[in-house]
Amino acid sequence: MSDPITFKLAQYTETDTTVRLVRGILGALPGAPEYVHYGSIDDAVRALDPNASDATIAVARANAVNDDVSDLMWMANLLDSADQGYAVFTGIKTLWNLFKKKSDAMELDEEQRNDAIAKALAVSYMAYKAVPGPVTQKVGKFAELPSGEAMLYYYGAAEVALPFADNLAAAGGNALDHVLGDRVDGQMKRLMGLAGGKDLSVAPGMLNALKDKLGSVVGVAAQNVDKIAGASSPYLPGMASAADKATGVAATAADLLPVYRLLGARLAAESAAMRALTPPEV
Repeated sequence: MSDPITFKLAQYTETDTTVRLVRGILGALPGAPEYVHYGSIDDAVRALDPNASDATIAVARANAVNDDVSDLMWMANLLDSADQGYAVFTGIKTLWNLFKKKSDAMELDEEQRNDAIAKALAVSYMAYKAVPGPVTQKVGKFAELPSGEAMLYYYGAAEVALPFADNLAAAGGNALDHVLGDRVDGQMKRLMGLAGGKDLSVAPGMLNALKDKLGSVVGVAAQNVDKIAGASSPYLPGMASAADKATGVAATAADLLPVYRLLGARLAAESAAMRALTPPEV
């Protein structure tokens, strides 16, 4: 029986629309990591250390049920769980509207902004859970993990740069601060309301610690909006080819591009792998 992370990763293949969308967006951003597909925790261990022993891989598999690793997987699932009423998919909706040239393409600004703030808190929570140690150590190591860096770049591109391109160009300065504004507390309450009693109190502090890194990523994405849009357009819901639809590659209405479930599973795999590869401090 596979571990829970491998079970989740095995639900994605190289040809899935979600995988191709993420790969396309990362490929359009200078400095973003190359997307390397993982089908298991074993793949994540070998990506971080090609010479890892079988014993190390066994420890990584055991780490799949580590409380913190499980918590970050829970948050990733929450972000994409439409049945929980949270997954608004406004980033994808905005892209769809822009490419279809609908007149109401930018009417999602308020909803999108609140969603972007809540997702920034969620990403920060996952970053906190992914890496052991003090917050300063968490920030550096999270950004060094390929999946951690990928999550930051995807967030900066899909949740901030694309939907707010016009706003950010007009505002100037720190693009992330412009989006976050004074609404973090309100969106923290929203997120906690969906957490079923789980303690999310670490998220605001971690977001504050990540702001410099995340802000620089948003800045890069904001300067490459056209490239991101071009890389995304083939994989948007409803815009896949007839061949893709016939083979089931196109996203379905019930499971609309679960990007955070994919990125969260990859991050959880790398977190489990990193814990196995890093000797415990004494």
